[in-house]
Amino acid sequence: MQEVYMKWEPGFNLGIPEIDNQHKRIIDLINDLNKAFVENDTNQRIGKILDELSEYADYHFKTEEKYFEVSNFPLMNEHIAQHEYFISKVEDFRKKFESGQPITFRLMKFLRGWLTNHILDADREYVVIIKPRIH
Repeated sequence: MQEVYMKWEPGFNLGIPEIDNQHKRIIDLINDLNKAFVENDTNQRIGKILDELSEYADYHFKTEEKYFEVSNFPLMNEHIAQHEYFISKVEDFRKKFESGQPITFRLMKFLRGWLTNHILDADREYVVIIKPRIH
């Protein structure tokens, strides 16, 4: 496994700076977590990164959801359900990690796959509605 597990790609840009910057931060946290796994860092350090990732994802989702409300985004409930799924999956991984189960490969694959698909598909659905209303 390499230290830079996920790179920011130009195609991830949604053109909403606040959201793009938050997505970049989530990618940084995914890479921090990968680096901790590669370096066989302490469980405490990995746990802290998992906590930070979960907390920051929740903060990011609240930002998106604020925009959904002010723009009357019609797919808001479906999108929020995706956010809830992400949070619950990360929590499941955290519980497995805390119980001593190996999670590295599955967690990293989930994070990269989910975030890539979410940005490229689900988040693109709201850009055309939200972007004109916040700029």
